[in-house]
Amino acid sequence: MSFSNRGRASSIVSAGMDLVAGASQRGLVRGIWRCQHFRPRPFINGIIRAPALLYDGLSPNLITNVGLDEVLDVGLSHATTEANWYMGLKDTGTPVAADTMASHASWATISPYSNATDPEWVDAGVSSQSVDNSASTADFSINATDEVFGAFLKNNNTVDGATGKLFSSTDFAASRNVIDGDILKVTATYTMADS
Repeated sequence: MSFSNRGRASSIVSAGMDLVAGASQRGLVRGIWRCQHFRPRPFINGIIRAPALLYDGLSPNLITNVGLDEVLDVGLSHATTEANWYMGLKDTGTPVAADTMASHASWATISPYSNATDPEWVDAGVSSQSVDNSASTADFSINATDEVFGAFLKNNNTVDGATGKLFSSTDFAASRNVIDGDILKVTATYTMADS
């Protein structure tokens, strides 16, 4: 993938302070997304069978400038946190750091699913500098034939909406050719580290 999988958070301590020569002042905010693609299997002798797992892949994501500002605003500038975050699906095109929900010229949102609203990203709390929604995946109930190239995280649950904050986006390691009845389960994990 041609885009960066991490956002760089600059050190806050440098303002008005003399830094020790050679001291490292860096920090990383990273995101890894997991997409699981399930397809229903036909009944056999009236027995319901578990859906087939067609794909289970990981992909790095790009945290937008808006997303990095959100981390700094809420973490250090006492801004009010967003009440909820939601996941949407995207078409082909490489995300860039300047993307916003109102303007992401290189890609488009797509909605080949029956969900009335975009599924909520429900995290389980921060632990060891990591937070994810693995206990409550964002599930997309597919109702159309389409090719899904990736996903994104935003603070507005409107399907195909163009308002709100775009926190991050990713291209899946392999695009998903979906059909009616499929389910995409999407997980996003965010971590922070000093290097």
